[in-house]
Amino acid sequence: MKKRTLGRIVIPRGAKEQLEMSRTLFAKHNTLGGASPLMQLEGLELALTASKIEPALALHETAENMKRQMENAYRQRDVALREIMDVTRKGVQLLKAVYTDNPKKLGEWGINVDDSQQAKKQTKG
Repeated sequence: MKKRTLGRIVIPRGAKEQLEMSRTLFAKHNTLGGASPLMQLEGLELALTASKIEPALALHETAENMKRQMENAYRQRDVALREIMDVTRKGVQLLKAVYTDNPKKLGEWGINVDDSQQAKKQTKG
């Protein structure tokens, strides 16, 4: 004879899915009214908690839209940045050639010149 399991409760991980599950739970609770098993929960303001679901979902949608806008802005920035840095690198190389005798002059152009001694690489042996 097969053993019957009590079943596993799966609580969603995502915020939207959690809110949708809560919406369904509270809708069922409201439908049952005084006969709802959730009425046995003491010390909890179920109506107050339920009233926070829709605003939380709206905030979630706002955040998701902002996330999409942010990703789009980063993509547009990255396209421009590739061209900008290509020209900037070429300009830095030219300035480095112009100021070969005094590379510190590149600092006037906003270029950081590190003239400190580099540590020698240690060889294994």
